Amino acid sequence: MAVKAKAKTKEKGKEPEAPKTNAKPSRSERSEREIKRVTTETASRSKSGSSGSFYQKLGGQLAKTKKQARSGGEFWTPEDGKNTVRPIKFLHDGEEELYAWDAKHWGDFAGEKKCVTCLGKEGDCPICELEDEISPDLWNGEFANKDKPGIKARGRILMNVIVRGKGDSNDRLVVAAFAPSVVLGSKNAVGMNSFFDPEDDDFCDPLDEDNGRDFIIEKSGEGMKTRYKVRLANNASEVGMDVAGKDLYQFISETTNEEYDSAVDAIREMTDERGRNTKSRRSEQSERGGSKRGKKDEEEDE
Repeated sequence: MAVKAKAKTKEKGKEPEAPKTNAKPSRSERSEREIKRVTTETASRSKSGSSGSFYQKLGGQLAKTKKQARSGGEFWTPEDGKNTVRPIKFLHDGEEELYAWDAKHWGDFAGEKKCVTCLGKEGDCPICELEDEISPDLWNGEFANKDKPGIKARGRILMNVIVRGKGDSNDRLVVAAFAPSVVLGSKNAVGMNSFFDPEDDDFCDPLDEDNGRDFIIEKSGEGMKTRYKVRLANNASEVGMDVAGKDLYQFISETTNEEYDSAVDAIREMTDERGRNTKSRRSEQSERGGSKRGKKDEEEDE
C-alpha cells in the first residue's frame, strides 16, 4: 500500500497538502472501510453524548445493516426459553457504538475449511461478484443438508450484553452473537430495533444506565425452525454493574488480498461440470425453443 509522502517544509500554521493520487484502494483497504461504513453512520457523527444523537446514528446503522443481513464458540447465544439481557454500548475510535455486523463466506477452499470476510455487494466483495458465475447449489447450499450450506455470506450481529442471572447465578457481561432477526426483526416478528426510535411517543431509552429497560428474548425451535420473540421488560431498572463494553471490532477478522484471491480461485474450481452444464442446457433449450417456434410460424404461413 503506497504511503503518502509528507512535505519537508510547510507554511507557518498551515499543514501541507498530501499529494493527490488516483491509485485504486486495495481489497484489504476496502474491507476495513466497508466494515466501518456498515457499522458506523459517519455522515452524522456527533460527540455530544446525548441519547438523541446516539439514536439518530443508530437508526442509520440499523437501516444499512438490515439491507445486508443474510447466525459461536467464544460468543454467548440465547438459550432455549426466556433470556433477559441488557445491551451495553462500547467505544470505537472515540465514538459510541452498540453493535458490530460480522458476515462471512464459509467454504472448503482448496481443501481447507475456512472463511473470508464479506464486504457486501456495495463494498465490491470479490466473493459476492461470483454469484452469477457458479452453480446455484454451490452458492446457496443444498436444502436441509447442514454439511453443504453454500458459500453465500452468513451474518451475525455482535453485541455486548449483561445476561441476567437465573436462580442463584449472577449477572455477567458477555459478547453475544445474535441472529440478525433478533436485532433487526423479520416479517413475522419485531427485533430490538423497534425500541430504538426516540421519535416514538412511547419511547423510553432502554440503554439508560439508571432508568433503562432489559430486553426479554424468548427462543424456541431448532435449526431452520428456530424462532425468537423480543420485547422490553415491563419495569425500568438500573444496569446494576459497573462495566465497559469491549470494542467489538477486535472480533471481526480481516481478510488479505492473497486470501481473497485464493478463495476466488478455489470457488471457480469447485464450480463443477454439472453446474456449468446446467446453465448451458438452459441456454440450449431456450435456443431450441426459439427455433421450434420459428419453424411452426413458417409452416402456418404456408
